[in-house]
Amino acid sequence: MTHKSPLKGHRIMKSISTLKNEAKEALRGNWGSAAIVSVLVFFVLGCTSAAPGIGYFFLALPIEFGFITSFRKLLQGDALLVDNLFSSSFENYLHKVGTGVLRWVYVFLFTLLLIIPGIIKSLSYEMVPFLIEDNPDLSAEDTLRLSSDMMRGHKMDLFFLYLSFAGWWFLCLFTMGIGYFFLRPYVRTTVAAFYEDLKANYNADSYQR
Repeated sequence: MTHKSPLKGHRIMKSISTLKNEAKEALRGNWGSAAIVSVLVFFVLGCTSAAPGIGYFFLALPIEFGFITSFRKLLQGDALLVDNLFSSSFENYLHKVGTGVLRWVYVFLFTLLLIIPGIIKSLSYEMVPFLIEDNPDLSAEDTLRLSSDMMRGHKMDLFFLYLSFAGWWFLCLFTMGIGYFFLRPYVRTTVAAFYEDLKANYNADSYQR
């Protein structure tokens, strides 16, 4: 494997407002479907809580990955359907489980050092679901390494992107949690837009197996 500098001149990323506008445009006319998918995933994840270890890694994690990438497909113009969610969830199933387990181990080990290193490592791996979809032949280790490379210099960008939704999370408390099912698709579609921008900023030829 050869590693070189992963960025093309490290150009400036799109602004948070631009990414959010792209997400809102993709969600226009799809908010109801997005909320239904969000509710469905919420209940599936809740059902796996009875078996937190096995249930999470073998069922909840692939569905969570499918949930994330389904909003990328929406951003790209595809319809947001429940069957798309499950087809996305169980494509490259073993790759998702293996990579998810390895990611959890690394984040856990860094969290044992201190909370902040754990958060930083978690941000480094946020692009993993998209990379599994784009690079299904990469090993789990290479997928994590590629995500970390892509996020080099951009972890704070993503952190502030998440932070920009803080007010919306607070407002969800006043809707008895109902607003959460609309906010989560908004967040996920915005992060998908972030990935597309990050991918455009990344020199794919710098990462060779």
